[in-house]
Amino acid sequence: MGRALSSSQTIDIASLATTAEPVPPLLQVDLRAMYLHRSERLRTLAKDHHTMADYLSFVADIVDTQYRIFQEKPLPAAQEQSSLVVDWHTAPLSKQTVKRDGYWLEVFDQLLIQLSEKHPNGAIAETLTRLRNTSVDAKEKIADQLLTGDVSGAGSDGAPFVWAALSLYWSQLVRQKPLIPHETVGVARDLCPICGNAPVASVVTIGPPEGVRYLHCALCESEWRYVRAQCTNCEKSGKLHYWSLDDKDAAVKTESCGDCHSHLKILFQNKDGHIDPVADDLASLALDARMEEEGFARSAVNPFLFPAPEHD
Repeated sequence: MGRALSSSQTIDIASLATTAEPVPPLLQVDLRAMYLHRSERLRTLAKDHHTMADYLSFVADIVDTQYRIFQEKPLPAAQEQSSLVVDWHTAPLSKQTVKRDGYWLEVFDQLLIQLSEKHPNGAIAETLTRLRNTSVDAKEKIADQLLTGDVSGAGSDGAPFVWAALSLYWSQLVRQKPLIPHETVGVARDLCPICGNAPVASVVTIGPPEGVRYLHCALCESEWRYVRAQCTNCEKSGKLHYWSLDDKDAAVKTESCGDCHSHLKILFQNKDGHIDPVADDLASLALDARMEEEGFARSAVNPFLFPAPEHD
């Protein structure tokens, strides 16, 4: 049996006084600050989670490389500066319909080269070499597959590198044009309204705005508001429970739904102001393992955690 689970049907958010100001439906974090913070958070968590220390430190290397490429080779400015309307029905920069330009391949190659310098030997080096020696057409096919959840082309070992390059592309793409969100009632909000990808986790903010839950996109790093006490997968609310490992007052919990039997992490900034959706989701895999024992499946997509294809 794994570590003990604490469970409740309600969640303590009384200390979070929601703001009287209008709550933005979409948030765009500053990429420079996000990459720096995520890298630092991963290394801090590596010190506190010895069983995953090596992998968390390795992911920090990938994030460092994303940041360096973002600084040295940003996505060229868009020629057309028209706004993007977000209507919550059709993602304007859908991962399924956007025609990627050559930039993503350039940053992918740079990412592989720079990481090869940090990891010249061993299994990581072999994976990086395999991806570097892949043809352009094959790389595009691998990317197409991965964006649909198929890791067979990249392999579970190569998928994080491909995704890191795709995310670096999409996260800049969505920030090039002003977004005009139209508040629409009664539409599904389980996927990113900008690129259509699944969230990695949800975050309850400390402000501003305060006490509001946002889902964080695993691809374009956008955040969109989502009602608390409602399943982020099926939108039902009758059979929700909140779980944590050992500590009921933990900053990292997960919200499970008895209707669709899924769960998604919910992170509380008022409990820990240093949390990062990607880093803290990755560092809390022990909670996922215990939830699997309870019969709940992850609804999240973590860019550094892809299941192995069946033939691996």
